[in-house]
Amino acid sequence: MIPTILLSAALAAHPLTPFSIDQLVKVTLHPDRVDVVAAMDIGQVAAKQITPDCAAFAAKFDTRVDGVPLKWTVQSQELRQIGASGIPSSLLTCKLSAPAQLGAAASVTAANDYLTDRTGATQILLAGEGVALPADLPPYERSAQVTTQPGPGTATSVAAPEPTAKNKNWLQRGEAWLTGVLGDPAPQVLLLAVLMAALLGAAHAALPGHGKTVMALYLAGRQGRRRDAVVVGGIVTLTHTAGVLILGVATTMFAGLAAESVLTWLGVASGVLITVVGLGMLISGLRHRRAHHHHRPHHHHDHDHDHDHGGRRNLTVLGIAGGLVPSPTALVVLLGAAALGRLWFGIVLIVVYGLGMAGTLTAAGLLLLRVRDRWSWLGRLTVPPEATGSVIVLLGFGLAARAVLAL
Repeated sequence: MIPTILLSAALAAHPLTPFSIDQLVKVTLHPDRVDVVAAMDIGQVAAKQITPDCAAFAAKFDTRVDGVPLKWTVQSQELRQIGASGIPSSLLTCKLSAPAQLGAAASVTAANDYLTDRTGATQILLAGEGVALPADLPPYERSAQVTTQPGPGTATSVAAPEPTAKNKNWLQRGEAWLTGVLGDPAPQVLLLAVLMAALLGAAHAALPGHGKTVMALYLAGRQGRRRDAVVVGGIVTLTHTAGVLILGVATTMFAGLAAESVLTWLGVASGVLITVVGLGMLISGLRHRRAHHHHRPHHHHDHDHDHDHGGRRNLTVLGIAGGLVPSPTALVVLLGAAALGRLWFGIVLIVVYGLGMAGTLTAAGLLLLRVRDRWSWLGRLTVPPEATGSVIVLLGFGLAARAVLAL
């Protein structure tokens, strides 16, 4: 019982995401056997896709004594649901045991190959009862190796940290509240949920990312108008809402789909799109400069037409890039509402969430234009498009590279 409580408390300190599966395994070595207590914390979206079981875990937890594999017996299995009823996370606890001969010096190896395609924290803790272990064992993740000696044995474990629930910021508490009230039919709760979705969307867009800096540079470099900022915000809303709906359907239909990997690849695509916009501005600026050097004023009308057409296209691409990566919170809300038979409410909330995102991005663009108009000397500054394009290329490449490194 105590090992189970300790493992559960330690898992509570890990930052579980809706897509991840955290695994914490305690291996206790005895002279005549090896016992295992494994606790798996399954995020809300992952719990909709798969149902882990202890037999499958035992088949993938390869433990050997002097090269001889152990044959596990599942002693108990407990699966508990935690959180909101619509889309709860799950906690699976497994107890395994296998006979072993550790009365003399032996080499013990353990490898956890269970659900390796899923993201999440993985840790193996070793302990000895009647078996002596080295005094200072390094931290283990997916695999562990140790040489045992006969002796009284001392447990080697990690002190369970304080659970982080009390340290959640207001944004995390708001997300937890929203997912918890999806099944509440009270009109005042529905109204508060809509307002909370808008607030969370606005706060999400204020976090690093979503192309705010890129949009500001673009509007400044192209002498943008207020309508341009509104257009970008609208496209962000449409793109984000469509992305959440598509990913929600795909996550439900395909159990093997690792949604967090999809989000990472969408982050790569967002960075690539921004890089393409920057390259377009860079090439267009260089062509325009070369045309001016050739003194062809009769082509000004064509240049202006191309400028407007290219500007609309670039604004569309920037809006798509800003809303291309669905928010995990919005996805959890949609799946939770669907599980409770209130899909319509989930769609309303993710649309409002997208509108909140669009509000922040539009406000950022309008603020920039307001500053430019208030100080007229800023409006007279001419930033070469090729300079703006070069900076946007670097920013887009940086966003794509950061997403690639997370794969």
